[in-house]
Amino acid sequence: MEVARPKTIIVFRNGDVHHRGERLQLRNIRNMSQLMDLVNREVRLVTGGCRKLVSPKGKATTTLEGFVDGGKYIALAGEPLNKERMSRHIEAASAESSRKRAADAPRHGNIVDRLTDSRLYTGAHKERFDADGQGRGLAGRQMVDNATQDLSNLTRPGM
Repeated sequence: MEVARPKTIIVFRNGDVHHRGERLQLRNIRNMSQLMDLVNREVRLVTGGCRKLVSPKGKATTTLEGFVDGGKYIALAGEPLNKERMSRHIEAASAESSRKRAADAPRHGNIVDRLTDSRLYTGAHKERFDADGQGRGLAGRQMVDNATQDLSNLTRPGM
Protein backbone atom coordinates (compact mmCIF):
# COMPACT_ATOMS: atom_id res chain seq x y z
CA MET A 1 0.00 0.00 0.00
CA GLU A 2 1.42 3.37 -1.04
CA VAL A 3 0.91 6.35 1.24
CA ALA A 4 0.22 9.62 -0.58
CA ARG A 5 2.58 12.45 0.24
CA PRO A 6 0.72 15.60 1.36
CA LYS A 7 0.81 18.61 -0.92
CA THR A 8 2.94 21.55 0.15
CA ILE A 9 2.06 25.07 -0.96
CA ILE A 10 3.65 28.46 -0.32
CA VAL A 11 1.24 31.25 0.65
CA PHE A 12 2.10 34.96 0.45
CA ARG A 13 0.28 37.99 1.88
CA ASN A 14 -1.31 40.18 -0.78
CA GLY A 15 0.65 43.40 -1.30
CA ASP A 16 3.32 42.63 1.33
CA VAL A 17 6.62 42.53 -0.55
CA HIS A 18 8.56 41.90 2.67
CA HIS A 19 6.71 38.67 3.44
CA ARG A 20 8.77 35.67 2.33
CA GLY A 21 5.82 33.30 2.20
CA GLU A 22 4.70 30.54 4.52
CA ARG A 23 5.20 26.90 3.54
CA LEU A 24 2.03 24.98 4.41
CA GLN A 25 1.44 21.24 4.23
CA LEU A 26 -2.08 20.20 3.34
CA ARG A 27 -1.95 17.27 5.73
CA ASN A 28 -5.23 16.36 7.45
CA ILE A 29 -7.04 19.15 5.57
CA ARG A 30 -10.42 17.82 4.47
CA ASN A 31 -12.12 20.93 3.07
CA MET A 32 -11.49 24.55 2.08
CA SER A 33 -12.79 25.85 5.40
CA GLN A 34 -10.05 24.00 7.26
CA LEU A 35 -7.49 25.31 4.78
CA MET A 36 -8.64 28.91 5.29
CA ASP A 37 -8.34 28.41 9.07
CA LEU A 38 -4.79 27.10 8.59
CA VAL A 39 -3.91 30.09 6.39
CA ASN A 40 -5.36 32.50 8.99
CA ARG A 41 -3.25 30.88 11.75
CA GLU A 42 0.02 30.69 9.81
CA VAL A 43 0.02 33.63 7.39
CA ARG A 44 -1.79 36.12 9.66
CA LEU A 45 -3.25 38.58 7.18
CA VAL A 46 -3.46 42.15 8.45
CA THR A 47 -6.56 42.95 6.40
CA GLY A 48 -8.80 40.29 7.98
CA GLY A 49 -9.54 36.60 7.56
CA CYS A 50 -8.51 34.81 4.39
CA ARG A 51 -11.41 34.42 1.96
CA LYS A 52 -9.61 33.40 -1.21
CA LEU A 53 -6.35 31.85 -2.41
CA VAL A 54 -5.26 32.84 -5.90
CA SER A 55 -2.30 32.09 -8.16
CA PRO A 56 0.15 34.91 -8.94
CA LYS A 57 -1.75 35.37 -12.22
CA GLY A 58 -5.02 35.87 -10.34
CA LYS A 59 -6.77 32.52 -10.90
CA ALA A 60 -8.75 31.52 -7.81
CA THR A 61 -8.49 27.96 -6.49
CA THR A 62 -11.76 26.74 -5.02
CA THR A 63 -11.09 23.04 -4.35
CA LEU A 64 -8.31 21.17 -2.54
CA GLU A 65 -7.65 19.15 -5.69
CA GLY A 66 -6.88 22.38 -7.56
CA PHE A 67 -3.73 23.05 -5.56
CA VAL A 68 -0.41 22.04 -7.10
CA ASP A 69 2.33 20.56 -4.94
CA GLY A 70 4.99 23.26 -4.51
CA GLY A 71 2.64 25.90 -5.95
CA LYS A 72 2.70 29.52 -4.90
CA TYR A 73 -0.53 31.26 -3.88
CA ILE A 74 -1.57 34.66 -2.58
CA ALA A 75 -4.01 34.98 0.34
CA LEU A 76 -6.77 37.57 -0.09
CA ALA A 77 -9.13 38.87 2.56
CA GLY A 78 -11.50 40.61 0.16
CA GLU A 79 -9.16 43.26 -1.24
CA PRO A 80 -8.21 43.23 -4.94
CA LEU A 81 -5.06 41.39 -6.00
CA ASN A 82 -2.03 43.52 -6.85
CA LYS A 83 -0.88 41.27 -9.72
CA GLU A 84 2.14 43.16 -10.99
CA ARG A 85 3.68 43.85 -7.59
CA MET A 86 3.06 40.35 -6.24
CA SER A 87 4.25 38.54 -9.40
CA ARG A 88 7.61 40.34 -9.23
CA HIS A 89 7.87 39.67 -5.48
CA ILE A 90 7.12 35.95 -5.82
CA GLU A 91 9.66 35.56 -8.64
CA ALA A 92 12.30 37.30 -6.52
CA ALA A 93 11.45 35.19 -3.46
CA SER A 94 11.68 32.00 -5.54
CA ALA A 95 15.07 32.99 -6.95
CA GLU A 96 16.34 33.84 -3.46
CA SER A 97 15.16 30.53 -1.97
CA SER A 98 16.78 28.55 -4.80
CA ARG A 99 20.07 30.45 -4.25
CA LYS A 100 19.84 29.73 -0.53
CA ARG A 101 19.23 26.01 -1.16
CA ALA A 102 22.27 25.93 -3.48
CA ALA A 103 24.41 27.66 -0.84
CA ASP A 104 23.22 25.24 1.86
CA ALA A 105 23.97 22.19 -0.30
CA PRO A 106 26.82 20.10 1.06
CA ARG A 107 30.16 20.76 -0.62
CA HIS A 108 32.07 17.71 -1.72
CA GLY A 109 35.79 17.41 -1.55
CA ASN A 110 38.62 16.82 0.82
CA ILE A 111 38.09 18.40 4.23
CA VAL A 112 41.75 19.44 4.51
CA ASP A 113 41.54 21.27 1.19
CA ARG A 114 38.45 23.17 2.31
CA LEU A 115 39.92 24.10 5.69
CA THR A 116 43.20 25.35 4.21
CA ASP A 117 41.67 27.29 1.30
CA SER A 118 42.40 30.91 2.30
CA ARG A 119 39.73 32.23 -0.14
CA LEU A 120 37.08 30.91 2.25
CA TYR A 121 38.46 32.68 5.31
CA THR A 122 36.51 35.58 6.79
CA GLY A 123 37.10 38.36 9.30
CA ALA A 124 40.56 38.85 10.76
CA HIS A 125 41.86 35.62 9.24
CA LYS A 126 41.08 36.85 5.71
CA GLU A 127 43.38 39.87 6.18
CA ARG A 128 46.35 37.60 6.94
CA PHE A 129 46.53 36.37 3.32
CA ASP A 130 46.99 38.11 -0.02
CA ALA A 131 44.92 37.46 -3.17
CA ASP A 132 47.18 34.53 -4.17
CA GLY A 133 46.69 32.80 -0.82
CA GLN A 134 50.19 33.54 0.42
CA GLY A 135 50.56 34.51 4.07
CA ARG A 136 51.46 38.12 4.85
CA GLY A 137 53.37 37.31 8.03
CA LEU A 138 53.56 40.15 10.57
CA ALA A 139 52.17 42.59 7.99
CA GLY A 140 48.87 40.69 8.17
CA ARG A 141 48.60 41.23 11.90
CA GLN A 142 47.66 44.73 12.98
CA MET A 143 47.44 44.26 16.71
CA VAL A 144 49.57 47.20 17.85
CA ASP A 145 50.28 50.48 16.11
CA ASN A 146 53.98 50.67 15.14
CA ALA A 147 54.37 54.07 16.85
CA THR A 148 53.14 52.66 20.17
CA GLN A 149 55.44 49.90 21.34
CA ASP A 150 54.73 50.37 25.05
CA LEU A 151 51.37 48.74 25.91
CA SER A 152 51.15 50.54 29.25
CA ASN A 153 50.07 53.67 27.37
CA LEU A 154 47.06 51.80 26.07
CA THR A 155 46.02 50.13 29.30
CA ARG A 156 46.81 52.90 31.83
CA PRO A 157 46.20 56.29 30.27
CA GLY A 158 47.48 59.28 32.24
CA MET A 159 50.05 57.36 34.24
